[in-house]
Amino acid sequence: MFNFNTLSLVLFRGKGGVGKTTLSCGFALQWTKEFPDEQILLLSTDPAHSLGDILQIPVTDKAEIAENLSNLKVRALDGEKLR
Repeated sequence: MFNFNTLSLVLFRGKGGVGKTTLSCGFALQWTKEFPDEQILLLSTDPAHSLGDILQIPVTDKAEIAENLSNLKVRALDGEKLR
């Protein structure tokens, strides 16, 4: 079994509709609990911007602290701004 607690970066990739956003949110939430003294960044490059739907919080192109989780910052990149 792989020990995910030794990682500092985790990427979720694959074809559309397989649950990448859901899994990455769950993974980030688990890390916030396991590492309360560390800052966790959940970053999405998905143009669908569904992080906010899953976490039920507003998510913008600026990394902001998630409500009720002081060690989790969430950001959804805006592809139009990156051009």
